[in-house]
Amino acid sequence: TRNSFIEQLKNMGLISSGGRALDLGCGFGDDSVAMAEMGLKVDAVDKNTSEIEKRIGGLPISLTKSDIRKFDIKLCEWSII
Repeated sequence: TRNSFIEQLKNMGLISSGGRALDLGCGFGDDSVAMAEMGLKVDAVDKNTSEIEKRIGGLPISLTKSDIRKFDIKLCEWSII
């Protein structure tokens, strides 16, 4: 599953707690939730945020409602995209 891929990235040392992640086209938020539960601060972007809004709870996920083709990416801000 995609979350096991996120777990593999963490096990390889490519994701570490306290970093920031950008999830473009986050959809239902599976990857955003998995990364937030690993201790990352997540910026989730999708043109429809209604599904992920239901799952955030107290997790460190910041939502942006935007078409990913129009989202301004500043590459230095995130540990993983």
